[in-house]
Amino acid sequence: MLRAGQGNLGVSMRVGLIGATALAVVTATPAAASPGDFSMCDGYAAPTKKIDGMTKGTWLWGLASRSADIRRSQTAFGAEAIPACDAALADPLLLPQYWLRRAHLLQAKATHQLDAGDAAGALVTLAASDAAAPAKDLYFERSVMMGNRALRAIADFKLGKKDDALAELGTIEKERPYAAFLRQLTLSIRLANETDRETQRRLIKENARLSPAGFVRLFWLEMVYSDFRGAADNGQDVSFDLPRGRGDWQIQGLESQKYQAIEKRADVAGARAYALAAIGKVDASRAAIAAAEADLAEVMAPLPPLAAGETYGKSKIASHDRQVDAGQVATSKLDRWKALIALRARAGTLTIQTLRTEVDLKQSSTMTVLPDLLGQIKVATPSEAGARDDLIKSLYGKIDAAIAKDNVLTIRELVELLPRPETASMVPTFAGAGDGFFLGDQNGFYTKREADSKYLNIRYGGLLTNRATIEELAMLAAAQQTRKAGMDSFLVDSRMFVERTLTTYGMYGINYGTSNNGYEARMRILPVNAADLPADLDHSRWRLIRADEVEAALGGIYLSTAPAR
Repeated sequence: MLRAGQGNLGVSMRVGLIGATALAVVTATPAAASPGDFSMCDGYAAPTKKIDGMTKGTWLWGLASRSADIRRSQTAFGAEAIPACDAALADPLLLPQYWLRRAHLLQAKATHQLDAGDAAGALVTLAASDAAAPAKDLYFERSVMMGNRALRAIADFKLGKKDDALAELGTIEKERPYAAFLRQLTLSIRLANETDRETQRRLIKENARLSPAGFVRLFWLEMVYSDFRGAADNGQDVSFDLPRGRGDWQIQGLESQKYQAIEKRADVAGARAYALAAIGKVDASRAAIAAAEADLAEVMAPLPPLAAGETYGKSKIASHDRQVDAGQVATSKLDRWKALIALRARAGTLTIQTLRTEVDLKQSSTMTVLPDLLGQIKVATPSEAGARDDLIKSLYGKIDAAIAKDNVLTIRELVELLPRPETASMVPTFAGAGDGFFLGDQNGFYTKREADSKYLNIRYGGLLTNRATIEELAMLAAAQQTRKAGMDSFLVDSRMFVERTLTTYGMYGINYGTSNNGYEARMRILPVNAADLPADLDHSRWRLIRADEVEAALGGIYLSTAPAR
């Protein structure tokens, strides 16, 4: 089949005498794939004579093109997508200069082979993907090759080659240690292939140094397995304070997260108070409850009175009402934990039968500590002790199964975590952003110090580059601002990642469409001096990130004053 502009059917003639007949040998070009084959294979549009459809896309209604991290759109996975990959790889539109797209199509084919159960075939395809790139292409090595390593690790795990798998994941972490996105990828693969509880928790804790949301996951794991010393300690590092920006972008779901944080904060505070009581720190447990109650009292306090003639706007009143509602739910959660703490104190007087009348098994808080409560009850005979121990073992078995199910890495989740392809034109030089008013602030970093606080909010945005690079640039900004503050280290308190989309409206509200407008990495950090760490942060010393180590790892790649890349 011919495509317009792709040339004529190639015909070569070899003429010889076989009797009196001339023999013609005709060689046809490969059949073109359908445009849908490309998107079915790797989620990106078919290439054209001008763009590869992946690192460059069209804009202004197709009148122009630009380098961009185009967002993947993929709905098909597994065996059904493999023929589409083969068709796309054979398409004459895949010009030699589009070698990066070819490498990515091969990577995508390998993901489909893994999903279809062909780990050995995936390894062959990944080797072809690596071979499609020019030797020592830095940007390929930092993007597609990192993804190939992750996929190779999954294949190795499936083939029983655990040491090889861990070596591949270790290389990713060594090569790009400050890209939180890639660390989430390696963590997800490790957890999907790790059954040992202690190893799981160690991996989550190590990753939480860069992505503090992991402390919430770690805390609840320690609670369900009755590791109350760990929960009491690591619970101190749980934070629900999101990084703050200028408010110029409307972030979907951010308002709801603010109210959800009120409930989650009370739930963690109550659970940690239970953990403290369980290890004998009764006074600390009571203090934790009192601090949580004071927090909720502040949350639900009435709006302060205004001067005569002034009134609050509807949006302010509505926001406060939602805050109070969240505070009431949070109070209920805290009250349940207070009741469980009191119940544990007298659990030695209860039996299995009487304990059942004291607890509400429909409450998640009860189920979290039920194995511990059973361990405290009174047993009169060896058979009763055996029955209790069997019940506790059964509960832990169910917890293990639930966690294993939660750790399963689906092909869709895996594809979302793979690093996007990168080229030199997509990687910016490290720079500050504009002021957001007279100067654009969509590229570069922006820093905001919190009032009456030593915390800094770092934001790095970019129009063209991918997520892992944006996160590294944000880390470089954090290191620079830490040194500017006269400190040598910083602690990441929280972080978030924003996908920016821009919707253009014309006159009369006409919607001209929504387009990719880049990404932002946001972090809330605390600059400190490692040699002079405040006493209340001593337990978090292991979390400190040295500013000079970040600059040494990333400066040569992004700083304009560094040697040429």
